[in-house]
Amino acid sequence: MDITLENRKLSGTVNVIQSKSYAHRILLGASLAELTGGGKTGILLENDSEDIRATKRVIAGLQGPEGVMDCGESGTTLRFMVPVCAALGLAIYSMFIAIIVPPAKADKGVLWAVLIASAMSCAFYYIPLFEQLSQGFSIIICAVVASAIMAYIAPKSEVD
Repeated sequence: MDITLENRKLSGTVNVIQSKSYAHRILLGASLAELTGGGKTGILLENDSEDIRATKRVIAGLQGPEGVMDCGESGTTLRFMVPVCAALGLAIYSMFIAIIVPPAKADKGVLWAVLIASAMSCAFYYIPLFEQLSQGFSIIICAVVASAIMAYIAPKSEVD
């Protein structure tokens, strides 16, 4: 088989993202700024790619009520999002600890209410009967029921 190469001048237009890596970083930075109260950031990406669309979907999921984050086949999106999600989860867990531990140490009733709510939350998560309830509604039910149980078992006097 013979292959002949001819020297020809090529012409046309190719639109490329200067750096997909920068585009991912800009999108995630703007999203985190918005999530933490920094306001809306306008971003104009003249060009797009499947990886950038995946990052946009993940950001929409991160900001949405269901928290569904579909990376598709974008390894870059996954590589950026794993530490971001871990950091957000750690922040929420840390806030929970800071809010719950001091009162639970001071009052065993608060500790029992937290334990009851935690057990109920596990039941809501693992028992198929409750899978139709949203996560937020499940949390409300667990908190109200656990508080009501402890108010009945160990009522506080007005002086306390």
